[in-house]
Amino acid sequence: MAFAVWCLAIPLAKAQHVSVRSFGEAEGLNEEAVWHLAQEPEGFLVVGTESGLFVFDGRIFFRLGTEQGLPLHIGVRALITTPDGRIAMADDHRVLLSRTAADAVHPIPTLQFDDVTPAGRSRDQTFHGLLWWHGSLLAQLGGRIVPVGSARMSPLPDVLRSIGNVSGMAAHDDTLWIGTTDGRLCRMTSTTADCQQTADPVSHGPPDDWAAVAIGKDGTVYARSAHHFASRPAGATTFRIESITDDRVGDGFQNHVRLTIMPDGTVVTEALGRLLVRSGSSWRILNLPPECAGGVASALLGGRDGELWVSLPGNGLAEVANFGGIENFAAADGLDVGEIWQIVRQDHGLLLIGSSRGVVRMGVTGDPLFRLAPDPASYMVQSSIDGQIWASHGINQVVNLSPSGQIQHSFQVSGLHQLLLDRDKVLWLLTAHGLDHIDTAASEPRTVQPDPHLRTPLLAGLRDSSGRLWLAGPDRLLLRWPDGRVETLLDHWPSADFLPATLVEIGSDHVWIAGSGGLMSIVRTAPNHASASPVAGPRILGRTFYSLVRDNAGRIWAGTDHGVAAFDGQRWINVSMNEGLVWNETNEFAIFIDTDETVWVGTSRGLSHFTRPELLFRHRDLQAVVSSIQIGAHAFRGRAVPFSYDPVMIRFTALDLPRAHNLHFRYRLAGVDQDWIETSSNFARYPSLPPGHHDFSVVAFDPMTGDQSAPAHILLRMRMPWWRWWPVEALYGLLTGLALLTVLHLRGRMLKRQRRILQQTVEQRTLELEAARAALEHEARTDSVTGLLNRRAIQQHLSEHLSGVNFASGRGHHRVANNEPSLPCAVALLDIDHFKRINDVHGHLVGDQILREMGERLGAFLAPEEFCGRYGGEEFLFISGLAGQPGMQRLIALIQSLTQVPFGHGGAPIHITLSVGMATVQPSDNWETVISRADKALYDAKAAGRDRIVEAA
Repeated sequence: MAFAVWCLAIPLAKAQHVSVRSFGEAEGLNEEAVWHLAQEPEGFLVVGTESGLFVFDGRIFFRLGTEQGLPLHIGVRALITTPDGRIAMADDHRVLLSRTAADAVHPIPTLQFDDVTPAGRSRDQTFHGLLWWHGSLLAQLGGRIVPVGSARMSPLPDVLRSIGNVSGMAAHDDTLWIGTTDGRLCRMTSTTADCQQTADPVSHGPPDDWAAVAIGKDGTVYARSAHHFASRPAGATTFRIESITDDRVGDGFQNHVRLTIMPDGTVVTEALGRLLVRSGSSWRILNLPPECAGGVASALLGGRDGELWVSLPGNGLAEVANFGGIENFAAADGLDVGEIWQIVRQDHGLLLIGSSRGVVRMGVTGDPLFRLAPDPASYMVQSSIDGQIWASHGINQVVNLSPSGQIQHSFQVSGLHQLLLDRDKVLWLLTAHGLDHIDTAASEPRTVQPDPHLRTPLLAGLRDSSGRLWLAGPDRLLLRWPDGRVETLLDHWPSADFLPATLVEIGSDHVWIAGSGGLMSIVRTAPNHASASPVAGPRILGRTFYSLVRDNAGRIWAGTDHGVAAFDGQRWINVSMNEGLVWNETNEFAIFIDTDETVWVGTSRGLSHFTRPELLFRHRDLQAVVSSIQIGAHAFRGRAVPFSYDPVMIRFTALDLPRAHNLHFRYRLAGVDQDWIETSSNFARYPSLPPGHHDFSVVAFDPMTGDQSAPAHILLRMRMPWWRWWPVEALYGLLTGLALLTVLHLRGRMLKRQRRILQQTVEQRTLELEAARAALEHEARTDSVTGLLNRRAIQQHLSEHLSGVNFASGRGHHRVANNEPSLPCAVALLDIDHFKRINDVHGHLVGDQILREMGERLGAFLAPEEFCGRYGGEEFLFISGLAGQPGMQRLIALIQSLTQVPFGHGGAPIHITLSVGMATVQPSDNWETVISRADKALYDAKAAGRDRIVEAA
């Protein structure tokens, strides 16, 4: 058995400070005691706590529970992801394994877990670790290693069965490394075992409990106990043991030992709220923020994108921002200098820092600070080639310091804004009254020399590569040549609210200038003339600029009131506390490009050092994923779901956890959204989902860098409601057809009935109209007293008769028989004798009664071709188709029928006589002539004594 080689202790004296982003209850991590972390292949962070299992997508935590087949409350004691992406976890008494990995078809909430606990376990044995090796899931149970799950190792190597007191384990390719509680580190293969005892042979202390074991990509094995760190490079035969000398670390710390390896091979472990970082063979210490310090790191994980995840009991989960790329120094790390204003590097390698508490000097990382000039505030500091230090004391004094910090010279100024030291050892002073300078190489006594041509307030300046001074005042931009000539390039700023604070040279005759009010580009186009234009499209979080610096790679670094913005010629990035900056508010002149091209940034609460600035600009492909779909209270599992009106919640993310907080999204649900919808949140909600197939697409993009992912798609399928199934729709069609036929049939019947009713109505109306017309016609042709034809009608009949009309009815109804008149015929006028006397004696009513009865008797007597009508008063016109003797006889018979019977009126009968004038119609007659002759004959009858018939000649 080989023993390890013991080395010196790890120094834990000086430390750096890191910024973290914390996640807890606000993001859905209800249980803040996080004990285990893992990352599945898609990039989701799997979090095991004292009461359950969570999955983090960069924005929120999903709790996995009974819907996924897990117990309602489960204390996670071990957690890993298998090579095929499944999640394996264990509590004290069982092991659970997801059936599938999470992917586009199986979002996280759709995972299902099976209990794969091995049989025969004693109830007093608990699980403490899980590992995947040789295609099998291994569990650490009661100090032994046992296979679990359906894909069990067969047979289990006897050598593996023989090892007890197992505390930690890790696998690499075909090799399994095991740490034990009795101080052994064992290398196992399927057939061999090789254990090394690590107990210190000198101190004879208790054996180490190697509770944490990890293996790097290069095969180096690392192990951690409460007080020691062990490492064995690939191919080596012994371990190198290093002591962790921290009095705060006690034996009780053993149960919380954690160890992780970053993607670049950096090893991270912890010691009571501090991170121990090993790169190569060197160590550095990172202090966590005060809210995280003092506890035990219960979980550590190096993420696939280089981020470091740290969990401390009671403080939730934290991400160390820009781990390995930014180191910070603050008061907790010994840099207790207040606000940092300016940083310069001396030629012999020391860093000078001008701060609100004076000038301090800092050597390499970990060296103590040396305060050169304590108080008053040194806002500006410069170092000359010969090692002289020039600094401001407040804004009204400039001092020259010796390397030890002694004040050698002091100069009074007024309203100092900036110090510029050129290669000719001239110190330029930009003040509220103009430009002054001090010749630092002059012999004694040195004095402040004002420039007589520049007596105007100056706020910011720049010495370009040609030795010219670009000088910015509140309302103008000046250019001073080395020979003293001065050009006024701008006599006002393009924006009235612009106030310059800093300049940087971009190229020949080209500078950028920034301050309160934005960032603009200035190009000198001719003597005493320059063009100014805003710098196009910078996506910068800060609104006020304090400093501009250009590095040798051509990158522009800008200090703002919200962190640092940087431009590499193609895109802008922002570095704030979320990205690892010690504090968001930077100060004037507080960005410094070091000789090794690293970047120093001074802030109001400490100093940040960008040790690998190129990492800030690295392009990482974004991958948008749909993390969960919830329809009502149920997770969408990729299959078609029954129709419902439940709301739909779709959550999405991009698995770039370090910058998840910066990402925005565009999404669209085909058939629902008319256009892409942009949002800074990571979910979309729809009141309901229409039936059918709908493609949901989402794109992630970083508005700061312009990076954009390819669209992620998922097909949402909702079944048609039963009333839209094809049999039901066919039935609908059939019923609709039947209903339509029924309606058409009923409508036809109704139309026929309506047509019949209408026809009957029309016929009835026609009959009524005909009757009304006949009645009107009858009324128009009939005398109202006698019922005979009236004078107009009888004259018309006579005229028609004389025109050749053969009459069919004595009551006025006729038909045309032929076109020849029926000749001969006779016309007679009958007059009641002394009718006036009757009216006078008996009254007009009696007279009317006699006339009425006369009409009845005449109507009863008339033959079919005879007509009679009341011609006027008591006169009647009789038209007969007979003439001559027959006509006379017919007339005599008529007179007899009228006069033989007296007329009754309720009193004594009244006998009447008639005077008649008769005229035979001649061919030359018309109705006027024949009437005239009959009327003359009537007159003759009356003149002859009445009661007689007189025939006209």
